[in-house]
Amino acid sequence: MGWLSNWAYRRKITIDNTNIDSDLTHFPVPVPLGTSVGMSDQDVTDIFTEVGDDYSKIAVTMADGETQLYVEVEQWDATNNKGLLWVSRDTWSVLSGSDTEIYLYFDSEALDNTTYVGIPGNQTEVWNSIFESVYTYAQDPSGGTGSIKDSTSNANHLSPQTSMASGDLIDGLIGKGIRLDGSDDWLKGGGTTENFDSPYSVLCLFNLKTAIDSNQSNKVLFGKEDSSKGFSLLWTNDGGKLRWLTNNGNIQTAKNSWTADTWYCLQAVQRTNSDAEIWVDLTSEAFGNNGYSGYQNIAVEQGHREANPGGYLHIVYCHLRYVKDELSDAWRKADHHALTDNLLTWGATEQAATYKVAGVVKQDGNPVERTVRAYKRASGELLGETTSLTDGRFEIELFSQDEVYAVALDDTSDADDFNALIFDRIVPVSVD
Repeated sequence: MGWLSNWAYRRKITIDNTNIDSDLTHFPVPVPLGTSVGMSDQDVTDIFTEVGDDYSKIAVTMADGETQLYVEVEQWDATNNKGLLWVSRDTWSVLSGSDTEIYLYFDSEALDNTTYVGIPGNQTEVWNSIFESVYTYAQDPSGGTGSIKDSTSNANHLSPQTSMASGDLIDGLIGKGIRLDGSDDWLKGGGTTENFDSPYSVLCLFNLKTAIDSNQSNKVLFGKEDSSKGFSLLWTNDGGKLRWLTNNGNIQTAKNSWTADTWYCLQAVQRTNSDAEIWVDLTSEAFGNNGYSGYQNIAVEQGHREANPGGYLHIVYCHLRYVKDELSDAWRKADHHALTDNLLTWGATEQAATYKVAGVVKQDGNPVERTVRAYKRASGELLGETTSLTDGRFEIELFSQDEVYAVALDDTSDADDFNALIFDRIVPVSVD
């Protein structure tokens, strides 16, 4: 098993294959961090102890310990020891036939890992082209227009339609959530106006702060009403059922009891033949032909219906996504268990074996002080640097026994007379 060069600590994360019914390629996996996370309620707060507020000092790899996955940091709160990462990439699959292993590296002395680690909206490699828009609700809604970021490269950002406060960014089921007050708060999409044809899938993780009853009609959970294209999912006065409305018809859930302060994971799919289905916590609650035709408008509305308004939802949104595909049953099942933190088991913290390279820098036979940098010989990756002492001695600590070369730079020489001393084919030695 390899070790990512120049990282001091790591934890293995095992993705349990029990709830993975088929291999899933480029599947975004949420990784919660905290005092009680994963299937065994483990404490992984030593990650925050090591790197503090600087999430750029982490990396996540595939099972080989070296190939990095992309990481979207939805939440990183070192003060309260809470975090949520989303990890994936195009060449990686979560397996059904055996557990999938990944590694989370963390090291306060590591170089900033900005190539692979970023925040929603700037680490879009986590989400592939089937995702039209993804909202993790990690941003302060008091930021105004476009403040709630779309994690995909499509930049379909959401805008609060009232003056919401920073206090409306609260803890979600995992990560953060945005709370709408039920009075006048609602969210509206303001990104592109791209439309896409069926099939497509949607997912919403939400918590009703006020229970829905049969008198609360036309309150939009999510969607966009349009006379010729688009749809809404909204509450109706038909016994508290949830209705999926299109311009040509609707289907309604069998479920009509929606309890306050309860998290629900709603998933829905629109198929090419106008059949639609809605699941709530993996239970099918509605199926039928909803007369869908035309294209879907992804300019989302949440918590309120702009056309023919019927009031406002008192609700917390934790996750919402639109997908330009009819996701498989296996994908939907894995999504549900991932969003309820029922996929991962953490291993103990491992520390890298320590090695060193050493030598003496001389110029014209005399010891000198120079900046010395060690590089991995196979790839040219910078592994570490130091400054030699007045007697010319240097020593660089490494976390790999890969063959290296070292370069001592004559930083004080004239710009027209730059010199470097190269030590080649050095094999690091173990440090007891």
